[in-house]
Amino acid sequence: MTFLWNGRCFSYFSHKYNHAWENVRAVEVPILRWVIADKLRRNPRARVLEFGNVLAHYGEVTWPVLDIRESGPTVVNSDLMAWKPGCPFDLIVSISTIEHVGFERYAQYTAPTSPATVLGRLRTYLAPGGRLLATVPTGYNPTLDEGLRTGAL
Repeated sequence: MTFLWNGRCFSYFSHKYNHAWENVRAVEVPILRWVIADKLRRNPRARVLEFGNVLAHYGEVTWPVLDIRESGPTVVNSDLMAWKPGCPFDLIVSISTIEHVGFERYAQYTAPTSPATVLGRLRTYLAPGGRLLATVPTGYNPTLDEGLRTGAL
């Protein structure tokens, strides 16, 4: 089965980890993989950052991943709000992570932080002309939902 995004046809993603075929990962993973591959195809020297360790659960990741609690070969364990990257990034991607920062059970890892503050911090990591692409679910974080509903984000 396939779906369209930005005029491109993608196959739904299926993987046993986290029941990816039953949730938003079925759409998020193929889109973000394509965005990263396209960026690196256009510019093999592009600097990519993933915020939240998601894609490594579904295949090899060669770019740095900023995640405060998970581990992995390319994972940098640091709080987003405190981390200072050594260089700006041409592309930052994030799959269903922003809604967790400083919220509910994840508040033990970081201070309470609004989704707008998280996005603002990620933008400071971008090189001039860089892109940030993030997916977020609705119905989980009321502050995020309100920001999306009102256009504040």
